[in-house]
Amino acid sequence: MPDAWKALSRAVATLFRRPPGRFPALDGIRAVAVLMVVFFHAASWAEVLGGGAARPTALGSARWFFGTLWSGVDAFFVLSGFLIGRILLLQGRDGVLDYRGFYVRRFARIVPAYWVALTIAVVVLSRFPAFAPLYGSRSVAELLRAAIPNYLFVNNYVRGEIDVMGWAWSLCVEEHFYLVLPIVLSLLRPPASRRTLLVLALLPVAPLAARALEYYTQPNVRLWDGLNFYSHTRCDGLLLGVLIAYVHVFHHAWLLRTVRRLHWPILAAAAACGAVAFWYGGVFRIGVFAVVGQFSVLSVGLALVVVLALTVDDLVTRVLAHPFWYPIARVSYGMYLVHPFVALWLLMLRPDAAHAILSSAGKLAGLGVVTAGCSFALACALFLVVELPMLRWGARVAGRVDRRGHLS
Repeated sequence: MPDAWKALSRAVATLFRRPPGRFPALDGIRAVAVLMVVFFHAASWAEVLGGGAARPTALGSARWFFGTLWSGVDAFFVLSGFLIGRILLLQGRDGVLDYRGFYVRRFARIVPAYWVALTIAVVVLSRFPAFAPLYGSRSVAELLRAAIPNYLFVNNYVRGEIDVMGWAWSLCVEEHFYLVLPIVLSLLRPPASRRTLLVLALLPVAPLAARALEYYTQPNVRLWDGLNFYSHTRCDGLLLGVLIAYVHVFHHAWLLRTVRRLHWPILAAAAACGAVAFWYGGVFRIGVFAVVGQFSVLSVGLALVVVLALTVDDLVTRVLAHPFWYPIARVSYGMYLVHPFVALWLLMLRPDAAHAILSSAGKLAGLGVVTAGCSFALACALFLVVELPMLRWGARVAGRVDRRGHLS
C-alpha cells in the first residue's frame, strides 16, 4: 500500500510540477485557450436550452463576447503546429526523422483518452435524461453506429443525423495534420534549405485558397455549413505554427533580434488581427471576409502572440508563464473532451436553470467558472487513470522502436 500511495503521489505531482524544457508562456496560452472554449460552449448550451437566441435578453455585449470565445480552438491549432513542427524539424536537423516513434507517441497522447470519453458517452451518459438534448432516446446500438466516424477521426467530414461528440471535429483536424506533416517534411530535404522555408511559408495560403474556391462557387455559404470543420479549410493555425517552428529552430538568433526590436508593433498587429476577426467575423456570417479571410487573419494574430511568448519578457508573457496556468494546461485535453457534458449536466439540474442564467452576464460567467472547475477535476482523473499511463506506454514503445533504428 505505501508503494501505491507513493506512485499515486508522484503521478499527481506531474499535474502541478512543470518539468524543465517547456516554454512556460505557451502553457499559459494553452490554459487560456481551453478556458475560452469551455466558456463558449457553456454559454452556447445556455442559449440553446434557454431560447436566448430567439428572445431578447439583458446581456447585450456580453453575448457577443462569449460568442467570440470559439477562437480558443485556433490558439490550440497554432500551438500544436509549433510544438509538433518543432519536434519533427529538430529530428530533421539531425538528419533523422523517426516516423514510427512519432506516430506511436501521438497515438498514445490522443486516441485512448478520446476513445474512453467517447465510449462512456455512448454507453453510460446517453442513458441519463440530462443528456437527452445530445442523444434523444436513441439506443446504445444506434449511437455506436453513429459514433463510427468519431472513432475513425473523420466526423469533421462525415456528419450524419447525430454527431456523438460534435466538438471533437478539432481532434480530427489535428490528427489529419499529424498524419500528413511528417510526410511533407520528409519530402523537403534538406530541412534548413530556402526551398523548405518557401514551401512552409506558402502552405498557409492553401486553406485560404480552399475557402475562396468554396465562396466563389457558393457566395451564400457560411463557415458553419462545413468550412468551419474541414481539415483542409481550417488548418491555417497549424501551418502557421509549423512556420514559426522552422524559424525558431533554424533562425533562432534572428528571430530573437527581430521580435525584440519590433516588440510593440508586433503586439499591436496581433491585437489588430483579433479585433478585425471578432468585429467583422463570426462562423454564422456570410461574405468574403467572414468565409474566406477570417481564419487567416485570426491565425496570424495568434501566431504573433505565440512568437512574442517565445521571445520576449514583458508583463503579458510573465503572467502567461506563471505556474498557476500549468495544471490547467496539463489537463487541457481532458477538459476539452469532457466540458460539454459538464455544462449540459449543470444546465439540466433544474428546469429553469438556462433561463435564469441568461438573465445576467454574471450568471453566465458563473456557469463558465463552475463548468471549468468541474471539468478540471474530471480531466485530472482522466489524466491519472488513462492519459498518463498511456503516455508512459507510448514513450516505452517509441523508445524500443528508436533502438531498432530510425526511418529516414
